[in-house]
Amino acid sequence: MCENDYFLHPYADKILAEARATVVRVYSSIYSVISVDYIAKISGLKTEQATTAAMESIIARGMKPTFVADKKSIMVTLEELNVNKRIADKGKELEERTHKLEDFIAQGMPGAVVPQS
Repeated sequence: MCENDYFLHPYADKILAEARATVVRVYSSIYSVISVDYIAKISGLKTEQATTAAMESIIARGMKPTFVADKKSIMVTLEELNVNKRIADKGKELEERTHKLEDFIAQGMPGAVVPQS
């Protein structure tokens, strides 16, 4: 389709790559066991590329990918990959709450001095 379109032709490779990535991302977000062969078939990727794309998609969602015994499927487990990510996420939550409290104090208490962070 893009090859025959005057305006889309220069972007055909990028559009196709994005479409493939979207197929992998959506498929791997729906199923808990992912068939690498099926992803390769529906996305037009080679098996190795499909495996890499599925693993990256799973990891990007903070999930843990595990190969099934046949090495042609990937199981997605709901445990997070590492503790450091959890700690960083909690730190961000605390920072956001702190800023909200500072704003609340500054708005609700005229003349209050709020330390700059």
